[in-house]
Amino acid sequence: MHLSYKIIFLQQMEWNLPLLFGSLVIVMLYFILFLKGNWQIKKLQLILFISGVGLLYLLTGTPLVIFSHISFSTHMLQISLLFFILPPILLLSFPKKIFQRTKLAIMKKIDPYIFIVLFAFFLYIYHSPSFLQLIMEKQLSHDFFIWLIFLLSMLMWIPVIIYKATNCVYLEQSYLTINVWLITSACILFILLPPQTGNPLLNQMLSLCSPPNSNINFIKPLINFRIDQQIAGMLMFFMHKIGISLADKIEVLLMNNYKSINRIDFFFKDRF
Repeated sequence: MHLSYKIIFLQQMEWNLPLLFGSLVIVMLYFILFLKGNWQIKKLQLILFISGVGLLYLLTGTPLVIFSHISFSTHMLQISLLFFILPPILLLSFPKKIFQRTKLAIMKKIDPYIFIVLFAFFLYIYHSPSFLQLIMEKQLSHDFFIWLIFLLSMLMWIPVIIYKATNCVYLEQSYLTINVWLITSACILFILLPPQTGNPLLNQMLSLCSPPNSNINFIKPLINFRIDQQIAGMLMFFMHKIGISLADKIEVLLMNNYKSINRIDFFFKDRF
């Protein structure tokens, strides 16, 4: 790797300690809430939740975040994991009873398809060149928008998990079909957009770690802009399909994993 990139990485190697503390608190709350009472948490669900929280911190609070700024492709890998892989992992780690009890309340008051529309809209707006350039002027605005889309991605996946929990196969397939069409359209639009002449993510990172009034244009991108954007769009397309397939695979594993755990089992009989 080019020497200038090595210098940048060394200067930006920071860990988000408040987020790490918050992640540990969330894991503790999961133990307190669901290992207490008759929730029948399965071992696989416990593993999924811890893995999901760990992946969330890895993608947003560790020095690996720097790699998402190198190119559009690495950035798309980060947000695809955040929006398409992480939500089903986290949601399927919760007891089915929660989704069975909340099904009527959600479906009667809110049209679930609005979640897909909002997510696809904000995802497209976020990757439009002019808007991305605008929000990258301040780190706070960019972080806020990433967490906003992550929240929308969770809301988008909740109806899928509810349909799985209540065995509504027809509604699940209908919802997923609309989901695929809208997200695929966003991917295609991103692929067909004219190649950008610069990477706002990379420029922001260079500006943060470079001396004032220094010329950052001498640092060449690792991937040519003409193909980087197309690779990113195709990566988002395949990661979305992997997320849907992953949710199905996890659901099958949960159905075959009949054994649940409680507080006594976890701390004494079945410690792992």
